[in-house]
Amino acid sequence: MGGNIFYDSGSYGSAGKGQVVRNNSASMGNHTANCLVSTYISTSFTGDYDTLHVGWAGNLSDDEFWNGQMTINGLHNDNASIRAYNCV
Repeated sequence: MGGNIFYDSGSYGSAGKGQVVRNNSASMGNHTANCLVSTYISTSFTGDYDTLHVGWAGNLSDDEFWNGQMTINGLHNDNASIRAYNCV
């Protein structure tokens, strides 16, 4: 994702156009025809992740804390890899 940049598709908005995607994404959408799409906090599709079904879109998760300790490392502006899988 470090070499990928946001572009303006003309239908989903242009916020961030020309900026690097890695660690700079607040939301995502799955515009595949038949795949699940996940974005991960680490490279090589590892660590905490958010997943979307076909046609879904939404904000990436925020960090979550309990008793002052981080329990979930959210992906909002902290993401390093994305993949599509289980395509049927």
